[in-house]
Amino acid sequence: MDGWRRVLFALPLLLVGPGCGSLTPRNFRAMMHPAPVVRAGAVGMGDDQPDWVAIPAWIARLDDKDAVVRMAANESLKGRTGQDFGFVPWAETVERGAAVSKWKAWWQAKSKGQKPDSPEDGMVRSRRKR
Repeated sequence: MDGWRRVLFALPLLLVGPGCGSLTPRNFRAMMHPAPVVRAGAVGMGDDQPDWVAIPAWIARLDDKDAVVRMAANESLKGRTGQDFGFVPWAETVERGAAVSKWKAWWQAKSKGQKPDSPEDGMVRSRRKR
């Protein structure tokens, strides 16, 4: 009977285990995924991207329909830039709009005339190891 207990205990793990990774973001581009949990996880993968790739993408996610994605984007922006424009992820759209406008204006002023150093810098880099 002890062997059956082990089998019954392991069976759910075997059935669920293979599908667990399907909601794990693989790279920064996963911010466009339909599942909010994937988009929120992908936000943190922008740390490896140059500013001119990560910051506009994070600013765009401030308008995401999911508050957790908006919160992750806001935290990444504040951490990378040291700026805080009073964005509240769970506030109503109108209330969030003022802070989003401030982020957009700040980035437009900061990035004016900024160009990639090389054509390779224009590519979104993946964290995948080869």
